Amino acid sequence: RPARALPPAWADGGAMPQEAARRALSNDWFERAVRVGHAAKAAVFGIVGVMAVRIALGDRDERPDFPGAMEAIADQPLDVLFLSTLALGLLAYATWRFAWGLADLGNAGSGVIGWAKRCTMFGVGITYLGFAVYAIALLAGMRGGDEDISSETAMVLSWPGGRWIVGAIAAGVAAAGLYELYMAFSRRYRDEFGNVRLRSWERLVVHASGFWGHAARGAIYCAAGFYGVKAAILYDPDEARGFAETLWVIAGGPWGPWLLLFIAVGLIAFGIYSLMLAVHRHIPDAGEQQPEQQLP
Repeated sequence: RPARALPPAWADGGAMPQEAARRALSNDWFERAVRVGHAAKAAVFGIVGVMAVRIALGDRDERPDFPGAMEAIADQPLDVLFLSTLALGLLAYATWRFAWGLADLGNAGSGVIGWAKRCTMFGVGITYLGFAVYAIALLAGMRGGDEDISSETAMVLSWPGGRWIVGAIAAGVAAAGLYELYMAFSRRYRDEFGNVRLRSWERLVVHASGFWGHAARGAIYCAAGFYGVKAAILYDPDEARGFAETLWVIAGGPWGPWLLLFIAVGLIAFGIYSLMLAVHRHIPDAGEQQPEQQLP
């Protein structure tokens, strides 16, 4: 197909970072890299979901989060190939989110609210950049230490204004969870495919995996955000919970294994949904705007 053309209004001048982002968004190779990034997300969420299923079935040795999934890959044959591909994919996804925020692809504007939305994209990019760096560290033979979310929260709480920082981060996580639930129940995830024509079975897969996947992520993010806010209010880092710790808490509650199994299958569903995005997502270039912004 013909290469994407850079709009004439952006061909001359402009802020250097914005111009670079717009040129990247107008490059077909960049679009292909973004699709690889979605595929990388699909793989990791699928693995995390399988780990959570195993916990629900009684396994007590799993760490169902992104670092845990990548460490599981590092213990398998062909780990170098898989981790290298994963690192490149996550790096591509992070770069896309940075470019999205810089080029204001969501048409958020330059006001306070607009920059808040664009900073959300930068935050998503930083998150996935961190995951890509961790995959590279695993390739180099390094693994994470024994630090957990409680010790990290304790460190932040010790800073001046640390309680407010922890509370703000936790509130942001909870807000992301609410947005995920909104995406699920409003069916707005369908907007990510634009006007792409899907086969009947593909539409069914998108509807089922999109709803279940976003609902599962929303539940986890809301729960993790709640524990973070609680840690800030009580000034108690032991109240904080990360992604994996939140799943463990769910597993230990009433009807825990069944509820965790429901969420775990939802994470696998989100992996399937991300794979559908890798193949069919409408990826806008610098010449168009896309109102909906998908969170991590």
